[in-house]
Amino acid sequence: MLKGRILSLTLLAFALLNFSEVDAAIIAHWTFDESDGTIAHDSAGSVNGTLSTSGASFVSGGISGNALSLEFANNGFVNMGDVNAFTGGDFSLVAWLKATGGINDINMMVSKHAAFTANGYYLGYNLAGFGGPLNKGLIAEGDAQYAARSTTDVNDGAWHQLVAVYKAGGDKTIYVDGVAEGTAPSVSIQGNSVPLLIGGATFAGVPQGRFDGLIDDVQVYNHALVVSEVSYLFQNPGKVIEPIVATIAPAVQISWNSQANTAYQVQSTTNINSGTWIDVGTPVQGTGGTVFTFDATAGQAAKFYRIVALP
Repeated sequence: MLKGRILSLTLLAFALLNFSEVDAAIIAHWTFDESDGTIAHDSAGSVNGTLSTSGASFVSGGISGNALSLEFANNGFVNMGDVNAFTGGDFSLVAWLKATGGINDINMMVSKHAAFTANGYYLGYNLAGFGGPLNKGLIAEGDAQYAARSTTDVNDGAWHQLVAVYKAGGDKTIYVDGVAEGTAPSVSIQGNSVPLLIGGATFAGVPQGRFDGLIDDVQVYNHALVVSEVSYLFQNPGKVIEPIVATIAPAVQISWNSQANTAYQVQSTTNINSGTWIDVGTPVQGTGGTVFTFDATAGQAAKFYRIVALP
């Protein structure tokens, strides 16, 4: 499948309408669609990663386009630098993996963690007794005792999507293939100065590879994804969630590029973190071209809009 955004969305108002970037948005997206070179480009921001000198390469056969191939024996990982500490506030991590075997430890997919102390966070799967049940996905705030774990084995040679949703002061949840499988109380994340790594962790100040297999379509959000968004990302590998916010106007026209024989429901919310989306009007039938609907906004708070393709 091609990588892209959910829909090409345009908002037009009958009165003067200002637009602004939302605070809750995707902040990094590594597609790993490069065919060669040593840089993994961030298509959503400016956090480009550097591949290790050995054990890391771009290969065909990803879940969407190419993928990142990592070899533990050759110390493979990607270094994004000291970014995305998330020591306050909500966040979400999305990553696809295809693995068999691995190392006798927690196999790291995404981590900002200095080993042997409780700091940072990591997303991966477990092959060590101290990490809990084997072959299960997990998200932890730097110590496996805090982990939320999956019930599904993800170390089976098939593609699986892991999503970690962290709510500060609440719970964290791990999803496998679009389904919530494990929840645990969130623990405050202790900051560190080590790099964010794909497929590795930091030991005594030195990044090391901690993964064997393929990783693809890694996304980072600075807010907690809701169930419908996680489901959408699983069903549409390579696409992202990127809401648009509009300020108050008497009415707004919402238009998008549609596919024939597909029905769409426009939804709105006044709180992007609440997870409560309200249908705007009735479903709109796609034509294969541009379609639109309207929403009255006079006297209402600013709204976020999204468009859901109905099954």
